[in-house]
Order: sequence, then C-alpha cells, then structure tokens
Amino acid sequence: ADDGVLDFTSDPPDRFQRVGGPQRDLDRRQAAAREAGLRFLKFFPAEQSGGIASLKAFASPLADVKFCPTGGISAKNAADYLSLPNVVCVGGSWVAPDDLVKAGKWDEIEALARAASKLAK
Repeated sequence: ADDGVLDFTSDPPDRFQRVGGPQRDLDRRQAAAREAGLRFLKFFPAEQSGGIASLKAFASPLADVKFCPTGGISAKNAADYLSLPNVVCVGGSWVAPDDLVKAGKWDEIEALARAASKLAK
C-alpha cells in the first residue's frame, strides 16, 4: 500500500493483520518464514535494519532460526556479527570489492578472502 502499511493475507485471513512500517514488515516476514519451516534466513540489509541489535532482539522469539546477515557487513564488524549465537555466517562485498575486481588484483582479493575465512564463529 502507498501509505506505508502492508497488508498480509493468508489462510486463515487474519493470520497477519495490517502492520505499519518496513521494520514490522521484516519482523512479520521472518516469523512467516519460521512458520513455513525455514530455519536459516538471510538478513538483508542488516545494518540498515538495526544490525546486531535487531539480531539480538530476534534471538528469543525466533530462537530456532539462524541468520546470514548481509548489507553493511565489513571486515570491521563481521566478527561482531559472528559472535552472535543466531548468526551462522556473514556475507559482504569487502572480500572482493569492485575496484579490485576491475583492476584484476586477484592477489589482494585472495588476501581479503583468506582474512575473512579466519574470522571465527
């Protein structure tokens, strides 16, 4: 809807009532995925959607769901995300930045990938 309020419909029709705002939309979509039996979800855009604080908030109501946050993840914050019990992996373009790919700097990309692979979970 144009008013920023999303209307979810399902069977039964009232399973999801009108929910305001994009964050509530995200919460409802994650809950719906969980109800559908999905236990591993991509969390995108992570940083713009509350980042670590949101994932901590999801930990209790979505205790059996694990996440792969992407969007705003970098070498500087990846370890913080990986320290969360409900995060199984992270994704980020810092491992192969466009400028290094375009310049064919494969050794530098390899070094970034090696450093990323050493981030502990």
